[in-house]
Amino acid sequence: MDRLSETTFLYRPKEAAPETTRTGPPPPPRLILVCAWMDAKDVHIAKYVARHRDLFPGSPILLIKCDWAHLRNPARASAEMAPALDVLRATFPAPSPSAAAVGGQVQPELLIHLFSNAGVFTLFHLLTAYRDTPGPPSSTAAAAAAAPLPAHVVAYDSAPGIVSYRRGMALLRRNFASPVLRWLAAPFLHAAMLWFWLVQRAWSGDAFERRGRALNDGVLAGPAEARRVYLYSEADELVGYDTVEAHAADAEEKGFAVRRVKFEGSAHVAHARAHEVRYWAAVKELWAGDGGGDGGLR
Repeated sequence: MDRLSETTFLYRPKEAAPETTRTGPPPPPRLILVCAWMDAKDVHIAKYVARHRDLFPGSPILLIKCDWAHLRNPARASAEMAPALDVLRATFPAPSPSAAAVGGQVQPELLIHLFSNAGVFTLFHLLTAYRDTPGPPSSTAAAAAAAPLPAHVVAYDSAPGIVSYRRGMALLRRNFASPVLRWLAAPFLHAAMLWFWLVQRAWSGDAFERRGRALNDGVLAGPAEARRVYLYSEADELVGYDTVEAHAADAEEKGFAVRRVKFEGSAHVAHARAHEVRYWAAVKELWAGDGGGDGGLR
């Protein structure tokens, strides 16, 4: 992948995806956007990128990574993902006929695949910048600056969650493989989590929860979102399944087309590894628009 910034990367296929048509099966995405989980290792991200390449070999893939420093400094995160705006505007320079309703349904052109709260964080700030930042003058991007986000679908993997002391501690402990190291680090982890809890929850409110709600309020994406799927598990120690289901229910109440795919026993952002066939079938069906409602996937 071409490195566009510290956090933004782009894969360009040798052959471009075909243009959208109004008849026949849906064409592949004109762009796939992957918003990775916090501090995700390249070797793990690569498995998802490779799978998208297998499913849609002609589609470019835009990857945005996120680490702890970005969560603490959203301005830095927004600056480093700025090249992603250029890619979006170059790919979708103006509203196209393919974004119109086809057979009573919106034909999407963009596939968004986000992971965990870091993915929600990335998508929120990217959509905010896309809405608020004008494109460069005297270019096709200028026309896109006033245009809404292209018709798209969204896969929520292990997201969204809210700030929780217990789940936050589980996240911090993941950095220590040895039980002895976990025991020795426990006082420092509790101190760090207590500070984070006071800042993010008690003092300024839950920023994760606010960003999750914003993706349901229709302001950032609105009618451009064709449908979404939630991929989650009760065994997830970092993001509660009840929080995911509450977000899905809220989205349904606000008119979004929602599917839920609930896995058994798989850990945080590990559903594709534990349930590969079912997981990628859900992604393919999300894009194709197959199977209304939960379609037996719940």
